Amino acid sequence: MARLAALLAVLAASMAAAYVARAELVAGVAMSGSFAALSPLKVPQGSVVSSDSLFVVVFNQRDEPLHVRLEYDAPPGITVAFVPNTTDLDMPPHSSRRFRVVINVSDAVTPGRYTIYVRAYVVRNETPGKVVVLEGAAEKLELIVVGDYSVLHVRVVDPGGDIARSALVRVMRPVKGREVSVADSWGGVLDAKLIPGNYTVYAYMAGELVASARVALRPYEEKNITLEAKVLYIERFSVKPLKSGDSVVGAKLHVVIKNLYHTLHGVTVILEVARDGNIFEERPLVASSTLPPGRSEYFLDYVPEKGLEPGNYTFRVKVYAFNGKLVAASKTLWMQVPGSLPLLYILVAAAAATAAALWRLLGRRG
Repeated sequence: MARLAALLAVLAASMAAAYVARAELVAGVAMSGSFAALSPLKVPQGSVVSSDSLFVVVFNQRDEPLHVRLEYDAPPGITVAFVPNTTDLDMPPHSSRRFRVVINVSDAVTPGRYTIYVRAYVVRNETPGKVVVLEGAAEKLELIVVGDYSVLHVRVVDPGGDIARSALVRVMRPVKGREVSVADSWGGVLDAKLIPGNYTVYAYMAGELVASARVALRPYEEKNITLEAKVLYIERFSVKPLKSGDSVVGAKLHVVIKNLYHTLHGVTVILEVARDGNIFEERPLVASSTLPPGRSEYFLDYVPEKGLEPGNYTFRVKVYAFNGKLVAASKTLWMQVPGSLPLLYILVAAAAATAAALWRLLGRRG
């Protein structure tokens, strides 16, 4: 009996030590992300859920490297893929890895409620030829598969009508009081099978929003929408008086044009100048007709051939491209040349004259 008690004590101690070692190892890996937070997620039969909004993050919280294996558990007809497609991870101490989760629901899946698990296992080679696998962390998603569906086709085009191949298309819908991406695609084209409802479609280029639209989808409706991308815009425009002594002889212009697209040819940048409300000159600002991607900055002096007469001047920059189409325009800036009535006075006087004319007209009718 004494020997048996001693043996049981040794066995208990060994099991306790193994449990402690396992607990320490398990405590070293963790998971977070939007996967569980989006439960329950509604999707139609025969659809693919692929979005940056659906992801998990795996953490190694220990002071030593860990080998982690990423796996999933889903009912028949539902498959899960990870992006990047690497499920065996060698994770340095205190590191993390983010994975996009792609869910594919086949047409054969019966409408209903399903559960998907994503797990991160810690794998350790205890002895040669022996592998110990421990479950470190898990995330659970409740998936509701519905029979009703809609189909959405999105095309993002540039101002010339060609597909903007560098555009990211993203479809968002309200989930738990906030907008969540339910489908996205690069290349300026998106085709998605969605549940009926209200959506907002966004298009991005170089990380900036270039177009958007709201769309309502009815059950079994197939809808096509085309978004025209704002591929360039005037990021900065300023005007200051250019003086010779005490006299204003022109204007100093600072223009920054941002091109979110590829190199554009046949571009014309025009400066529009008006005096006292009347346009009297439009001149090219830039000699080159090529606009490279990114920012193009120009510092220019505007001096008219006959000089500046006293008056209230306005300046505006317009950009033409894609066979002469107006694709961008700046705000209108004002500059006063001394010797003229203030612009505010002119505007007030014009408004007063208009009001007086209306009053006389109404008086005649009365």
